[in-house]
Amino acid sequence: MKILMWNARGLGGTSNNAPAQFDLVELVKKLEVSLFSVLESKFSSTRIDDFLSFRFPSWESCSNFDAIENGRIFVVWDVCRVACDILEIGCQHIHMKVLCKEMQQSFLTTFVYPLYDVVKRRECGNTFPHGDR
Repeated sequence: MKILMWNARGLGGTSNNAPAQFDLVELVKKLEVSLFSVLESKFSSTRIDDFLSFRFPSWESCSNFDAIENGRIFVVWDVCRVACDILEIGCQHIHMKVLCKEMQQSFLTTFVYPLYDVVKRRECGNTFPHGDR
């Protein structure tokens, strides 16, 4: 199972045909990625739904758009290969349990995009359910 995390500032662009969006789709296909996260996409919640339904129609997703204005993280997975159980969503992270269906192995993962403010960034390390920093 392959996992991709991309800090793609500006992926939201102004059109569903933005070059960065095309590059992401091609990379996911070429590498046969099962699960990916995009950080700092600049998508609105409406535009991310449009993008995902157009580019990844049979995949599932979650984001932290409800935890912080304009969101910062979204995670997308191929339901044919991966099952995800969202454990916690915060303004700086998404914590989840992932099951690789082919191998029947599960693991915990956390996608993190810290805030710029140093004090708020420190809070991020204290909120992970697994206690690691």
